[in-house]
Amino acid sequence: AAIQPEADAASPEPAAIQTEPGADSPEPAVAGTGEETAATPDERPAGAGEPVGEVAEVSVGLAAAPPSSQPAAPSPAPLPKPAKKPNPPRPKLSKKDKKQQKLVAAFKDYFHFEEAVNKLPPHRVLAINRGERARILRVRIEADVEAMTRAAEELVVPVDHPHRDFLCGCVRDSLQRLVIPALEREIRRELTDQAEQHAIDVFIQNLRKLLLQPPVRNRRILAIDPGLRSGCRLIALDEFGNVLAHDVIHVVGKDGRRPQDRRKLADLVRRFDLRLISIGNGAGCRETEQLVASVIADELKDLDVSFLITNEAGASVYSTSPVGREELPALDASLRSAVSIGRRVLDPLSELVKINPSNIGVGLYQHDVKAKHLRSSLDDVVESCVNYVGVDVNTASPALLRYVSGLNQLTARRIYEHRCQHGPFRNREQLKDVAGLGEATFVQAAGFLKVLGGDNPLDVTWIHPESYAVARQVLDKLGSSVDELARAVPPPPPAPAPLAPTPPAPTPADASAEAALAQTPPEPAATEAAPESGQAAEPDQAPPAVEEPAADQAPASDQQPAADQQPAADQQPAADQQP
Repeated sequence: AAIQPEADAASPEPAAIQTEPGADSPEPAVAGTGEETAATPDERPAGAGEPVGEVAEVSVGLAAAPPSSQPAAPSPAPLPKPAKKPNPPRPKLSKKDKKQQKLVAAFKDYFHFEEAVNKLPPHRVLAINRGERARILRVRIEADVEAMTRAAEELVVPVDHPHRDFLCGCVRDSLQRLVIPALEREIRRELTDQAEQHAIDVFIQNLRKLLLQPPVRNRRILAIDPGLRSGCRLIALDEFGNVLAHDVIHVVGKDGRRPQDRRKLADLVRRFDLRLISIGNGAGCRETEQLVASVIADELKDLDVSFLITNEAGASVYSTSPVGREELPALDASLRSAVSIGRRVLDPLSELVKINPSNIGVGLYQHDVKAKHLRSSLDDVVESCVNYVGVDVNTASPALLRYVSGLNQLTARRIYEHRCQHGPFRNREQLKDVAGLGEATFVQAAGFLKVLGGDNPLDVTWIHPESYAVARQVLDKLGSSVDELARAVPPPPPAPAPLAPTPPAPTPADASAEAALAQTPPEPAATEAAPESGQAAEPDQAPPAVEEPAADQAPASDQQPAADQQPAADQQPAADQQP
C-alpha cells in the first residue's frame, strides 16, 4: 500500500488500465457527435455500410428535405443501439480490509517521506512510530555508507598491512551487518525518548491549565448531556452539586414534540431557579444550543439565564467508574454523565480528579507514550494542583482527599467515614481523632486541609498549626488580632434557601376545596403533636399542595454526606440541599 507504481512514458496511463474494465475490447461509438457529422464517406473506416451512415445522419438531426411531388421512400428502421456492458460488481470488503484501508488513508502523507534527523519534530516521530507498528510504513535511516566505510578502513586497517584486502572486507561486512543497524536503533531510540518526553510535557501543561480553571460559585446549574437518538439528559444541580431533578428532551424528531420539550426546559429552570445552563460538547451540541438559546430568548426572557459549552471528555468514563456508581447509585450511566458535566462548571478540580487523566483527552499522542511514565507524571500534576488550591475537609470527596500531601486512598477514606459518623470538623486538631492518621501524616497534610466556618479563623489560611503561636505574635506586633483576621477571611458560600415551586393557576374546584379545608376544625392529635415538633399548628392553614422540604427536617443517614448530617449554625441543613 505504501508503494505506488510510476507511469512509464512509453506505456499507457495506469489509471486507464486500472479503472476501465475490459480495455482490450473497443467500446461502441456514440452516435451524434461532432466528429461523425464532419466525417466524409472517404474518411469512414472500411466495411462501414450505408445503414450506419443513415443512422448517423438521423441522430445528428439534419434539416428536413424540401417537399416534392413524388412520395417519399419509407426510411429504414434504425438499428438498435448495442447494450452497454454492465460494470462488474465490486467485491465486498471485510472488516479487516476496511480497517486496513483507513490506516492506509491516515498515513498516506508519510509515503516516500524524507527529512533530516535533526529537524524531525516530536509529533512526527510518534506518528511514524505508530505507522510502523501498524505495518503500514517501513522506516530506515539513510547515510553515506561509502564515506563511513572509508573512515573505518583508515581508522582500523593499517596501510602497509599484508592482509589489508581481507581486513577491509571484514570492516565492510561488520559495518553492513552490525554497526550500521546498531547505530540506526540507537538513533531511533533517542528520537523516540525525546518525542515521548515532549508529549508528556505538553500533556502536563494542558492538564494543569484544565484543573486550575476558575470555578463558578453560588450558581444553580442545569446540566445537559446532548444526544440525538436517545434525547438530551437534563440534570438540575444546586450550589453544592447535589441533584435536584432530572428529565429528558429531544432536539430532533417529530415537530409536534418540540413545544412540549420547550415547556419542560423552561419549567425546570423556573422551578429550581437555575441561572446557568451547561451544555456538553458531544453529538447534538449545536442543535441543543439552538434550542436553549431560543428558549432563553422567548420563554425565559424575564429571567437572567445564560448558557455555556462544557468539554465533556471523560464524562462517560466517570459514569461507569466505581467512583460514579458509589456517588450516584440511584442514577443510570447517562444521567451520571450529565451530573459530571454540570459539576465541572461548579468545581473543575474536584470533579476532574475523579477521572483518569489519560481519558481527559488533552495530550499529544497519549496512547503512544509509556503508560507507567505518563501515569506517574500526571498524578504528580494533579497532586500539585490540589495542594496549590487547598481542600475543604468538610466537603471534599475521597477522590480529592487522596491527592493531598501525606494522604493516600486509605487515609482519605477514613477521613470521609469519620466525617460521616461524627459530623463536620470544627478545627484542624480534630483530624488527629481519625483512626490511622498519625502525627507525621497530620504534620504533612494539615497545611493543605482547610476548615471553612470553623472555630479558629487560622484554619482557613495556609498557616500550619505548628505556626499558630508565631502568627498570633505577628498579629500583635501589627496591632491586629485573630478576630480582625476572621472578618477579613471570606466566609463560606451561603447555603441555598428553600425553594417554593411556582403553583399552578387555581381552578374553581381548587378554591372550593381550600375553603372547605379552612372551615374544618383541626384534629386533636395534630394539636398535641405540634408542641413536640417545635412548630405552632395553625387551624386555618391548609396543607400545601406541593410537598416542600422542611428546614428542620433531619436528613437520612444513608442518603446525605457526613458534612451535612449535623449542620452548624451558619450552614444550611441537608434537607435544603437535596429537596
